[in-house]
Parts: sequence; C-alpha cells; structure tokens
Amino acid sequence: MEKDKIEKFISQNREAFDSEEPDAKVWASIQKGMQQGKSVRMVPLYRLWQVAASIILLLGTGIGWLVYENRQLQKNAASTFPTNDAVTVTLDQIAPELAEAEDFYTRQIQLKSDELSRYDLKKLGVGKDYETELKKLNEAYGELKNDFYKTGSQRVVEAMIQNLQYRMELLNKQLEILEKVQKQTQQKNEKLS
Repeated sequence: MEKDKIEKFISQNREAFDSEEPDAKVWASIQKGMQQGKSVRMVPLYRLWQVAASIILLLGTGIGWLVYENRQLQKNAASTFPTNDAVTVTLDQIAPELAEAEDFYTRQIQLKSDELSRYDLKKLGVGKDYETELKKLNEAYGELKNDFYKTGSQRVVEAMIQNLQYRMELLNKQLEILEKVQKQTQQKNEKLS
C-alpha cells in the first residue's frame, strides 16, 4: 500500500526529477575515467603469506638471539664463582649478609629444636610429622645454596632466607601445639586427681 503511494508520487512528479541534469563537464569526466580503465590494484594472496612468514622469521630470530644471550649471561655469572675443589669459597666471602642471616637463623632453629626435644612426644600422644617437613626444607635449602654458588642470584638469596623463616615458623607452631597439648594433659590429670 505504501509502495503504491511512492510509485504514484514518482510517476506524477517525473518531469521534476528529470529536469535536473549534471553539467556536461561531469559527464565528460565520467566518460574519460571509464575510457582510461582505472583498475584496482590487487595484491596476490601468496604475497601476504610471504610477508607474514618474513615477520614470523624475524621474530623467531630475535627471540632466539635473546634466549642465547640470556644463557651466555647466566654462564658468565656462574663462572665468576669458582667451583673446583682446589679453591673453596665460603658464604662469608661471597655474601656476608647472607652468612650472617644464615648464622642467626641456624642458631634460632637449634634453640627451638632443643626446646622441642624437652617434650615427651609419646607421653603427649603427638607424632613427629613436623620432622618430615623440616627435613624437606633442609634439603631444599641445600639445593638453593648450591644454586647460589653457581649463579649468585639475589632471588636465590631471598629464597634461602625465606626457607630459613619457614623452618622457624614450623618449629614455633610445633612448640605452640605441644604447649597446648601439655596444658590440656595437665588439666585432665588434675581433674582425675
């Protein structure tokens, strides 16, 4: 219905629509452009693949070079610390602050261990599960120390100190547990008496 109205309007006003014509210069330039046959330049698909492959090759080469350089830096850092048996390097010589921290934590860990040994775990009915965890932390510390001698990395130093702190926390928590169990046992014994 709407379409009929539009068609009727167009047919009634046809002359008004056709009265406006473009200038002759416009038609001349359109015809000239058509005769020259301007074509759109198309890039073949294989060319795009070649460009993409070149970019990937350059990126791969760059990444490979960076990895190679990083390994060389690590080797150089490792070679700055003697590893042969003829020369023994101590932690005090390489990192005095770390040696000091290690000494402090080692003494504290020994004190806590001595304190733990005073408890009769069988009498309290408590197992020695913490010893397994402590052993794992000890082994991990040894590996970290070896890594430090090879690389001298500050991140390894931080991990070593964190390991020592974990051991302290583990022993402190075990002492807290034993103190609570001992108090409960004493209270139970007092009630029975």
